[in-house]
Formats: sequence, structure tokens, C-alpha cells
Amino acid sequence: MLRTCLVSYFLLIISFALAQAPAMEKDTSTAPAVNQLVFTTTPDEARSLARIDLTNGEPYLILPGSLAPVVYASEPRFEEAYQVRYYYRGCTGAEYTLVAAYNEVVLDHLQQYFSRRWRRLIRRDVIGFRDWRRSRR
Repeated sequence: MLRTCLVSYFLLIISFALAQAPAMEKDTSTAPAVNQLVFTTTPDEARSLARIDLTNGEPYLILPGSLAPVVYASEPRFEEAYQVRYYYRGCTGAEYTLVAAYNEVVLDHLQQYFSRRWRRLIRRDVIGFRDWRRSRR
């Protein structure tokens, strides 16, 4: 009797777990291209990933990461106004030059569509921003 109850309970739990499996799978076809940045090897590949994200309407500015990333209260205002989201790189990530190349395309996009207004609100620790700003003066 106890054995039958345990088997029935076990089968019930398994059926609930299997019923939830499709809902837990993530659709990678709509994942942002920035997630593929760690697999790139050249700055040109990184730039093309940025163009893909811009085409899909979800560009990112990559920030340095750590165990506890710093989030500022002004971030949502910038993200909403300029339709660019911040992306924390994490402890391990793509090389600096690849991230800077990705960000360069997004920064050029901001410059093209919003002139200089966005520069007052952007986080100063966006990877490659200082180099980009120096080269565009």
C-alpha cells in the first residue's frame, strides 16, 4: 500500500515536471546578438553583432562587470530616452577590444540620431566610450 502511494506520488511529480518543460525552454532565436560577443574573434565580427542588435531594435551598451555591478538611478531614464539598454559584461566576457568595437557602433548610432544630447546622461564607464569620444572630437 505504501509502495503504491509512493509510486503514484512519484509519477504525479514527474508528470508536473514534464508538463512545465516547454515553458522553461528559452527561445534563442530572439536572443540579442550581444550574447554571442564572447564567441567572436575580430572587431569586425563584434561590429556586425552590434548592427544586428540595432536592426532588431535592441542595442546595448556594454559595461564592465563584477560580482556586484553598480546600478545608478539615472540608467532607466537614459535607456528609455534613447532606446539603448545597458548590459553588464559579468566577471568573464569578451576581450576589451571586441567590446569596445561593439559599443563603438552603438555610440555612432546615438551620435547620428541624437546629436550630442545623450552624452550628458550616458554612464562614463561604458567600455570604449572615452576612446570613442576622443576620436570623434
